[in-house]
Amino acid sequence: MLSSLTSRLRSTGFLATGLWVAYRLAQRCMTLDVTRLVWLDGSTANFKESTDSRLTFRFLTPEDILKFSEDATNELNDSFVERIEESQHLCFAALSEGRLAAYAWYTPHRAEAECNQGRHKNTGVDFSYPDHVVFMYKGFTHPEFRGQGLYGLVNGLAMRSLADRGISHILSTMDWTNIAARRSCSRLGFVELGIIYRWGWGRWMNTNAPLTFRPLGIKIGNEAACNHRCKPSKEESPEAIPSHLQPT
Repeated sequence: MLSSLTSRLRSTGFLATGLWVAYRLAQRCMTLDVTRLVWLDGSTANFKESTDSRLTFRFLTPEDILKFSEDATNELNDSFVERIEESQHLCFAALSEGRLAAYAWYTPHRAEAECNQGRHKNTGVDFSYPDHVVFMYKGFTHPEFRGQGLYGLVNGLAMRSLADRGISHILSTMDWTNIAARRSCSRLGFVELGIIYRWGWGRWMNTNAPLTFRPLGIKIGNEAACNHRCKPSKEESPEAIPSHLQPT
């Protein structure tokens, strides 16, 4: 805790650090999660090419997941195999001479609450969205490969591969105090749609979310759970993003 506090003071200053401390204290008193909802248009993204000849990029197979789950550092387990085989989730990864360097998970049509839960399992929320969108979650870089920009490379090359499946946009969430993730997403061209608040006690939870995602065909919570099989209307097009949220 003390090392995290010192690091935050150096990188974000007293005000941001004070808000972070208040947030963590509030989480000790109640179930609370505050996340940023972010959106990426692949046509305007700032993706870069890899210059490291040792790196290869591809989607992982169930066999790959089982192999890499043997190393606890990779933060994978057997349950992720089911996500590929039964739920159509995709894992795009960077490999360095056979080792798992980085990866991110993508799910079409709908993201279950477990894909974006915070420190408490009840803070996750369901999303559904049009066919040209995927939800990105669990972005991971192995400790030995951090600081090399692999997060951006994985998302960029994944987007290029997903384009063949008609995917043009990425939706994701991040903890509002995660400054490093926010900076990385900003460099890639992600636009913030707003902040989602999940709060309550035990199994009783409330959700407060912005309305800026509605023109994009995004549904959240019970609405997503009931309507995730519906097709988007004409108004729910990728160009429908409000002008004040367009990247500059």
